[in-house]
Amino acid sequence: MEKLLYQNSILCVIDFSESSLKALKWTVHLAGKSNARVTVLFCYRLITSIDDHETLDLKRNMEAEASMKFHALEKDLIKENSFSWDFVTEIGFFPFRIEMFLQKKPVGLIVMGNSIIENFNDYKRMSFDQFLKNVKIPVVVVPA
Repeated sequence: MEKLLYQNSILCVIDFSESSLKALKWTVHLAGKSNARVTVLFCYRLITSIDDHETLDLKRNMEAEASMKFHALEKDLIKENSFSWDFVTEIGFFPFRIEMFLQKKPVGLIVMGNSIIENFNDYKRMSFDQFLKNVKIPVVVVPA
């Protein structure tokens, strides 16, 4: 917890499942008490098409849908709090995108729903335990 206070930043990883929405609620509660900055990270996979325009349209549509879902949550959950937050969408596997995010912006805590860790083996066959050893910061997993 001391590291969280020092860095005063939380990364909440969501996929809009029940467990990730509970993780977001828990993150908002904690950030409200500690005035931590929150980044909400949503990752998705993009299957490319031969047609670049079709791929770009699919990317825009996926990001627009994620933004709409987040903004609906934001109205009910986040806007009443005084901490700062942002919503980031990334293409790729969760473990990789989390690692890349942490290289750019270190945080004191990662929060995610258990639905996120169920897919960790998809990326380089990395287990969640291996991920925990690599990130070396506290990770909270919220069940459904």
